[in-house]
Amino acid sequence: MVNVWSIRPPAQLLVEDIDDFLVCYSSLTGETHILDAFPAAVMACLSLSSGPIDQIRDKLAEQMAEEGDQLLLSLEDVLLRLQHLQLVDKRPA
Repeated sequence: MVNVWSIRPPAQLLVEDIDDFLVCYSSLTGETHILDAFPAAVMACLSLSSGPIDQIRDKLAEQMAEEGDQLLLSLEDVLLRLQHLQLVDKRPA
């Protein structure tokens, strides 16, 4: 089954780009999170459009030097962590 990943709605998430970091405040949890470059790139990609992990990987591969299996493993890990922080959602396609 293919899942679609998406960023939380703007009403639930305040995002600010500061230097090389992304600061995300979740109104659902009241928590603030500071993301480094790769998770910030994932969030930026999802802010443009939702999609399955393969589509997100392809978009990120265009921007970064990483490709293939290593990028997919890193992306899976980051998406699960962002989901745990309630910054992104996953739903069936």
